[in-house]
Amino acid sequence: MENLLGRVELLERRLQLIFEELSHANGQGGASAPADPAGGATGSGNGGDSAPFAAQVHIDADSISAFAHGFYPREYDSHGVMFRWTGNGPLCELRFFIDRSVDRQFRLNVGDTTEDITGQVRGFVDYAPIRLSMEENENGSCLVGTIPKRVHTRLAVASFLLGELVPKKKQPSPEAATWLGFKFYTFEAS
Repeated sequence: MENLLGRVELLERRLQLIFEELSHANGQGGASAPADPAGGATGSGNGGDSAPFAAQVHIDADSISAFAHGFYPREYDSHGVMFRWTGNGPLCELRFFIDRSVDRQFRLNVGDTTEDITGQVRGFVDYAPIRLSMEENENGSCLVGTIPKRVHTRLAVASFLLGELVPKKKQPSPEAATWLGFKFYTFEAS
């Protein structure tokens, strides 16, 4: 049930994002520049597209926006590196601005999180499903995906639907759902 509620939430957010993009494209958006997730606005006031947007994004455990949800407070691993656990609900989400004139690949560093957990994670960009793959590097494991090219927006919303721990015995209540969170170290797109 919780997994279905997470998917319904993704669908509702996707519909809202599409509505906002279409309103902006038709000149009915009201705002002259795209909203900044931190609460301000970016752009020069003439449609918002004339301001340059970065071709790269780097988000670490310390720079997660207040608008990101599904993350626990910052912690440090045994090597003193900052990370955050996900799993505070079925969904974790990052919002950021990036130049979307081309497809951009991203890497989400999950450190030493085991493949039985990361293998259940489902990825979404702008609430549409995307394919995720695993990659190993010197810093640990990474979930790799693509932020697709979009004409009328520079905002990207990366969402990750977590797997659910299925207990051997029947759960006493729906509130007792346990989400298989992963360690979030960094998210890099370029």
